[in-house]
Amino acid sequence: MKRVISINFLVLFLFLGFIEILLGKWIKNIFLNEKTEYLNIPGLYKDKKFFYDVKKLYNSSQSVPIKIYKDNLGYRSRSNNNKQKVLTIGGSTTEEFFVTEGKTWQDNLDNLQPEFDFINGGLSGQSTFGHLESIKEWHSKYLNNSKIDSIIFYIGINDLNFVRKNFDLVEYLSDLENYKNRVSFRIFLKNNSFFINKFLIAKNRISFYIQKKSRNYLTSHKSRKVDFLKKGIKQEIKENINPQSFIFYKNLFSSLITETFTSFPKSKIIVIQQQIPGCRFVGENIVYDRHPSVKMNICIDLHRVYQLQENVIKSLPISKQNRLYLFPMYKKEILKDHHVYDYVHTNPEGSKALGEYINSIFKNFINN
Repeated sequence: MKRVISINFLVLFLFLGFIEILLGKWIKNIFLNEKTEYLNIPGLYKDKKFFYDVKKLYNSSQSVPIKIYKDNLGYRSRSNNNKQKVLTIGGSTTEEFFVTEGKTWQDNLDNLQPEFDFINGGLSGQSTFGHLESIKEWHSKYLNNSKIDSIIFYIGINDLNFVRKNFDLVEYLSDLENYKNRVSFRIFLKNNSFFINKFLIAKNRISFYIQKKSRNYLTSHKSRKVDFLKKGIKQEIKENINPQSFIFYKNLFSSLITETFTSFPKSKIIVIQQQIPGCRFVGENIVYDRHPSVKMNICIDLHRVYQLQENVIKSLPISKQNRLYLFPMYKKEILKDHHVYDYVHTNPEGSKALGEYINSIFKNFINN
């Protein structure tokens, strides 16, 4: 009996191994040395369609159905045409995962600048560290750099932790290394193994169904429960950041710009320092923090991030400065309270306003 069971298990194991090799991507990605699929980009979906009803998120009494399409390279709003491409990079305010197809700020720009194709390369939660990894492992490998006319970075809010006083660099780097190793191995199996990939797809579908039934499937994004303060708490920006301070973030942002110049040597770079409605900057040294809780000093920390970015850009050689354009959007009031469904993320109306603002920048930019 033991011999029969052992032989059956061996036959089953060999059969499953044959199916794994035949239907998996081990030969294509490893033995034939073809491009592996985004091993270092956690959270990136490719060739996927998502459908949601975000009426709860938008605090609407009526259904708000949305569709999100991720193409075979993981991008939104990318067309297979001969137009010059403009790659847009940022976090969730760039990806706009809960804004339907045709309504993102990239879609608005496609309509306003029909001679260009604005590619949505945003990934929710990514900071400057993530953008650096994406340039190295994603954008530079899967896009034709000769076709990328410009790269727009719409960034700021996800970098706040790097400049806060309680930021522990040693702990951050340790956690980051452990996370990368863990996630990279999981993605490696997912992108090569037939059985593991199918198992994870089934698991995610079941998990999504359960979360949807419990109405918790939008836990990472929530509608605004308490509105912005009408005027806000006046805060004085007393410190001028020494370029030697927050050295980690300064070097990180510098690496991002350098890597982008290297990977896309013919592209122009536009850095938009994003504005959020809760921070109303008045002059150079005064900000009104309109968030319901001002204890986190979001506006002051945001100013630190942008000052360090400006210091890095000013230190670049003139040849690179001529290809890089910095726009301090945060000093303007482009996005109003009704343009965001929480305190940061735009709804379709906000995406339209953002697209029109970036269009005004881009129009003057290409004319000059």
